[in-house]
Amino acid sequence: MECLMNILHYSIFEDLLTCTKIFLWKYPRAIALITIIASIGVLLKTRSRKQPPGPWGWPFIGHLKYFKDKYYIGLFRLKDRYGDVYKLRLGSQEFIVVCSLESILEALVGSGKAYCGRPDILSYNILYKGGRQRGVDTADFHEMLKIKRSFIDASFDAYCSNIETIEDKITIEVLEVMDCFLEKSEPIDPFFMLEASCLNITMMLVFGERLDPRKKITSDLLTIFHERSLLKAFTPDDYIPLLKAFKTDDHVDYIKAITSRQIENQSKLINLHKDTYDPSKLRDMVDHLLLFIECGQDLSLLNKDDMDYLLLDLVNYGYEAISVLVTWLIGYMAANPNIQVKVQEEIDSVVERDRPPSLRDHPFLPYTTAVILETQRMASVFPFLIPHVVTENRILQGYSIKTGTTVLFHIWSLHHDTRYWKNPMKFNPNRFLNEDKDLEIPDYYMPYGAGLRQCAGESLAEIELFLFFTTIMQQLTFTAEQTPLILEPEFDFLIRPKPFRVSVTER
Repeated sequence: MECLMNILHYSIFEDLLTCTKIFLWKYPRAIALITIIASIGVLLKTRSRKQPPGPWGWPFIGHLKYFKDKYYIGLFRLKDRYGDVYKLRLGSQEFIVVCSLESILEALVGSGKAYCGRPDILSYNILYKGGRQRGVDTADFHEMLKIKRSFIDASFDAYCSNIETIEDKITIEVLEVMDCFLEKSEPIDPFFMLEASCLNITMMLVFGERLDPRKKITSDLLTIFHERSLLKAFTPDDYIPLLKAFKTDDHVDYIKAITSRQIENQSKLINLHKDTYDPSKLRDMVDHLLLFIECGQDLSLLNKDDMDYLLLDLVNYGYEAISVLVTWLIGYMAANPNIQVKVQEEIDSVVERDRPPSLRDHPFLPYTTAVILETQRMASVFPFLIPHVVTENRILQGYSIKTGTTVLFHIWSLHHDTRYWKNPMKFNPNRFLNEDKDLEIPDYYMPYGAGLRQCAGESLAEIELFLFFTTIMQQLTFTAEQTPLILEPEFDFLIRPKPFRVSVTER
């Protein structure tokens, strides 16, 4: 029987082979046509799935060599070779780097929620008990996040509309740090005083509590927030298995322990607020949160841990970038004394010397505001937006971007691109002024991102920067210890100036 089956199989195969030979011999043109049609089909399919270009990467580690030191500069240079949208890889994870205004807006504004995901990585999950979805910046774009964002937006709107309250809280701290500057008879490094001062501003806005910069609790808080921010920084360790081994259990336990201590401290402050809460007199963001709950918001998705981490994140994000930006501002004033004089002259022409600057002065201080904007552009303290993850297959600038791809929006590149800025490496506030010397902010200035995940604290940050800068410029002059003062950047989770020293004199 088996022999019979083999004969039949062989016979069928022989017949098939004979028919194929006859067909190929009789109809060569038909075969050629079929081949051409098939080739065109494959070509069209390939084009419809065109992948972004990028350099060759090593097995297992991918493009690790491009993610060292000040890697925002290296990725900026790759744009010149591969274009505004290009591909890299770390381990098995693909990344798309997006550099131009057109491509950034197409993704963040023109694609709805498609680019609103976040990476599911070890560092993010360490930060929150129960995982990264407890955070604001680390969570995917789901219902819980929308509730948190609605609270943040409502709180910030209420704060920013109450000019007197927010001015008083910020100005008090600015005057305190100015006194600290003037106490020193020798040149100072302003950053550490500014860091404690900006933390105090944020603590006042969130909890209504002021810390003594000289006490251990202040330095402990700064340590907690710095360690948490380092974990949120983009790092190859989260994507290459070999490097993950260096995230030791001891370090993970340390992060969890210091975070738990701060959560306990916050809980005490929240309980005190509950005892003195008056919905008609909201003092800070904790009061706004209590009102938010009282007004019957859908909190079925939120529990106590979510609220604790929400307040923790608000403090964490609120002070770091401001303290670094004010340090950059002081550095640029000391490095450019002629610009410092122009700022002081404009402030003097608008603000009487017997009162501090106010938000009401803002429309009349275009040059001073332009200096702040130029500092934010030059420094670009967050060179990339927080990594986004594509949640559905998309086409970006003609390239196919598949679900699960991590996208790095390169804001530093946008802010230093010669297509948008003339002499981008030169500090020039006039680029934000038109011919009539009125303020003019272009679309390609984007320090806070764009779209559904744009920074919620933009308006509050702008208020803090304006009041901080105008108040110190009204009262103080900064002189470089050594001239010329060359401001060099250093990069961990944000871009800060390398330590420098300035002399501070009262005007």
